[in-house]
This record gives sequence, C-alpha cells and structure tokens, in this order.
Amino acid sequence: MAYVEVHFQDGFEHDRASVRLNGREVWSSAALHTRTQISYADQARIEVPEGTAQLAVEVVGRGAVSVELPAAPRPLYVGVSLIDGRLTCHLQSEPFGYA
Repeated sequence: MAYVEVHFQDGFEHDRASVRLNGREVWSSAALHTRTQISYADQARIEVPEGTAQLAVEVVGRGAVSVELPAAPRPLYVGVSLIDGRLTCHLQSEPFGYA
C-alpha cells in the first residue's frame, strides 16, 4: 500500500490536530508545537489506498482543510501550516527538507 506524509509546519503552539482519510480518523496529536528554527512541528505517515482519496486535517479551534489526493504515483507530501490564523496546506511529490 502507498502512503502520504502530512507535515505540520509553521504556526502551531500546543495545538490539537487530527487527520482523516476518506472520513475516518487515522492520526491525532494532543500538542503540536512548531520548532521555529526549522518550521517543523510533527508529521504523520498515512497509508492510502490506490486511486483518489480525500485527506482532511483539523486543528481544534483553528479550522480544517482538506485536499483530494490524486491517483498519481505515491508517496505524496502534504505541508500544513497556520498562517495569519488561517490553516493552509500544499501538496507536493518531493519530500520536505528540514535543516
């Protein structure tokens, strides 16, 4: 089975978050906190079925965002950040680099 990595990056301060795949919770965290030096809070590696899938991320009290994962070759990488109080995400085919 293929996977997608969800990377929690900028703007988190002791936030609770969850990840859903096709409506089912597959990951949660009680205290995300961004290491500002490298823009990294945590990551979740999620196994995904072949074909398209709906990935949703919710941060309690901060909002939710979802993205349709294409049926393209995997792995895929999703970056999630809180920017100016708004939850954002972007999808890419290359791993994130942290220094």
